[in-house]
Order: sequence, then C-alpha cells, then structure tokens
Amino acid sequence: MLFLDKAFSVLKEISVKLFWCPKCNVPILGRRCNICNSPTIPVKLTPPGDVRPALGFELKRVYSLLEKYLGKGWEKIVPKRKVVLLNKIQYPDMADEVIIDGQVICHRYYDLWSEEWRIKPSYPLSFKMVEEKTGYYAILNLPKITRGYEVHRNKIVEIALPEDKEYVAVGTLNKKMYGIAKVIRGKRLRITKVWLWRRFSWNRSNPSWKDVIRANERRLLRIEEEAINFVKEVHYRYKLPVFVSFSGGKDSLVTYHIVAKALGKVPILFNDTGIELPDTVSYVKEFARKNNLELIVADAEDSFWRGVNVLGPPARDYRWCCKLAKLAPISKKVKTLFPKGALSFVGQRKFESAKRAVSPRIWRNRWMPEIIAAAPILTWTSLDVWMYILFRKLIPNKLYYLGFDRLGCWLCPASEMGEFKDVKRLYPSLWERWDEYLKKYAISKKLPKEWIKYGLWRWIKVPGDVKREIKVDYVDRRGVDLDINKL
Repeated sequence: MLFLDKAFSVLKEISVKLFWCPKCNVPILGRRCNICNSPTIPVKLTPPGDVRPALGFELKRVYSLLEKYLGKGWEKIVPKRKVVLLNKIQYPDMADEVIIDGQVICHRYYDLWSEEWRIKPSYPLSFKMVEEKTGYYAILNLPKITRGYEVHRNKIVEIALPEDKEYVAVGTLNKKMYGIAKVIRGKRLRITKVWLWRRFSWNRSNPSWKDVIRANERRLLRIEEEAINFVKEVHYRYKLPVFVSFSGGKDSLVTYHIVAKALGKVPILFNDTGIELPDTVSYVKEFARKNNLELIVADAEDSFWRGVNVLGPPARDYRWCCKLAKLAPISKKVKTLFPKGALSFVGQRKFESAKRAVSPRIWRNRWMPEIIAAAPILTWTSLDVWMYILFRKLIPNKLYYLGFDRLGCWLCPASEMGEFKDVKRLYPSLWERWDEYLKKYAISKKLPKEWIKYGLWRWIKVPGDVKREIKVDYVDRRGVDLDINKL
C-alpha cells in the first residue's frame, strides 16, 4: 500500500495539464487555442491524466455501452461526438474516465464478476439522467444527500431501478443536489457520490480530429523540433552505431519517425517474445519492408512455453518471463551485432508509470552496459503521440483501432482482465491454449475455478483492492463467503 501511495504521489506530481477550448470544443495541451486564440479552461482529471483518443472500436464501444446503460433515447442525454478522450484510472480492473466536451461524463469500468463493461456516471451524466428521466434514476424527497446515506423507499418520489449492479443517478426534489447510488436490500439506495447543483450544458459544435490537430499544431511542431535536436545531440555526443527499439506500438513508431528525420534511415530492433500478437509481428515486418529498413529480430522462439512448464504462470510479482523472453534474446543479439556498444532510441514516456516518471532521458542499460538508451519522446503525452501520428499521417498498428490500448505480450500478467477479453475476442485459439494450461495447472495445485475467472494467477500475493472486490461480489451474489486467502 505504501508503494502504491508513493507511486500515485509521483504520478500526481507530473500529471498532464489538459485544457479545452470552449469555443472550438477541442482538447488543447496549452493555455490558448491555435484556431481562435481564445483562452482555454482546465479539464480536471485523475492523475496522471495521460488521455488518449477513443478510436475505431473503442469509440463504438463507448457509445454502445452508453446506449445499453441509458436505453432508448440515450442521444438526448449524451451528444454523439467525433472527439472523445479516455483517461486510464485505478480500479480493481480496467477503467477509464470518458471525456466529452471537456467534461468527465462517466467512468467505464470492467466488472470482474459479470465480465462485462459497465458505466459509473459523473455529474454531467447524472444531472442529465435525472433531468431527462432517462436510464436508471431516482428523485428523492430529501433536502440534501450525503455519501454513505441510505435512502428508504418512502423518501423516493420517482424511480427507475436497474435489474443488475448498475449505478442509479439521483437528485433531490428541490434540485439542489445530485449524485449516484447503488441498490441495496429492500430496494433502498446507498448514496456513493454527491454533487451540489451547478449549471451544465453541452457544447453545440462537433469538431473532428483535424480540428484538434489545427488547434495544437504549434505545439506539435515545437516538440517535434526539440525531439529531433535531442536525437542529433545524443548521436553527436556518443558517436555509436544507432538502432531504434521497435515494438510495433505507437510510441516506437513516432520515435522511429523522429530519429529518421534527424539521422536518416537506421535499423530497427524487434523483440519477438514468442507471445506477441500475430498482427503485431506482421505489422513490424511490413513496416520494415515498406520503409526499406534493416530489421533486427531478437527471437525468443519457444522459450516462454518451455519456461512456463517448469516455472509456472508468470506473475506481476514473479516476472521470470521478462528475463527469458526479452532480456536474454535481446542481450544475445546486441552483443553479437554491436560488441563495441550502440545507441538505442526507445519510445519510453514518463506518463506510463511511476518508475518511468523518474527515469532520466539518457541512461546506460543495467543488463547490457554496452548499450546507451535515449528517449526522444520522454515528455510527450499519449495525446501528443496520437496527434503527431495523425498530423504526420503515420500508419499505426491496426490493433489500436480494434480495441487495444497497449501492445506487447498477449498474456502478460500486467494486463487487466478487460484486456484479455479483447485477446479472446480477436484471437480465440491463442487464448484457448493459455486457458487450457491454466486449467491443468489449477487442477495440479487444487485451485478453485475463481483462480482463473478473476485472473488471480497474475499475482503470487493478490493485492487488497482485488481481494475486497471479489469478496464483496461473491458474498453479494452467492450469499456465502469466499476465503480469498486460499486462492
């Protein structure tokens, strides 16, 4: 818990400052809009606030989830915008703040029990649900409401109850307070969040991502120039052979583009762990072919699958897989090709984790001291990266448009169950292989099916928030306790 508090403190300190132009209705990473020169207003986000666009399948998923939650007439409540942002937040599993018109309208989160995405309204959505009497709402005959308060049926003037564990938007009859609640025994409501009334209305314009690029163009040109100059300076200082560590993800794509602008074509190094998604492997090969680049492959072959039969499932607190499938093949390849050292440009960004937030921009690799690593886009936000991709018309891995936020080993224990669901959806045969292994392992260790259902194999020591979430759900659904400590 102390580690998590410290990590959150670090991320809070470096939190992204996102602004919104109320006139053009676009996100801005600065105090003024490049289109209309109007001052912008800050958007309050959960740290680190590394927002990303909802693109392709993700955008469809947001709207289909809102439609499912709000029901018929949902578009009266939420405008269907082209520009929607997602901000990853801490939950027992995968969760994001959904930002529309510069407002966090709700959280969308992956529910471990139902294995479905759900909605938790914020003020704008709660307010509109109550005012329009749409979706799950309740009007309360109370002068005020407080968090934790239990509302009895005789204080509910009007209500539309959910069948399942959905949140209910609530408002007082005097229209002075709004909030959200959960249904508890006896069809009472327990208030979980409250807000005082404040004026709220949607913006009237529906801009595109082209407008977002125009509004941030000066910033994009500035950070591009700075990154190019950084690459040139580092290259001049060390005078070593250069390659770009290329994972097939958005950050390494932008990093390669920056390095190529600074130095011309350089080789790319791809670590094929043996558990990369097939489309990522194909993308990397095609990228090298189209750009006529030397592709260096550090191939782990079947090291992971041989290792898992001896060492058991990898875990967040038992990461034998990184040494076997990443470090070993990369080290071997680099030492063979660059015995006198090399300069590796990487797509590392400080907003990705607390550890990366305090990382220097240039460092000597701990495991391969002959390699100097440098991060040209260390201070770029995810929004910077995506705007730059659109601005320079780069072609990213198609998996970003199919629901994936991050790429890498498809069964990585650092992933959330919501991410694994997308792997199952697109690559059922891959997931079936892993699922069969987990079932056999669980039988051999006499572990219950919940160990697989909740993805508890991802830890040696299960964290407290996950334990609590599972225990509460289990008691609530089954009426019996679950000894999580035995899992």
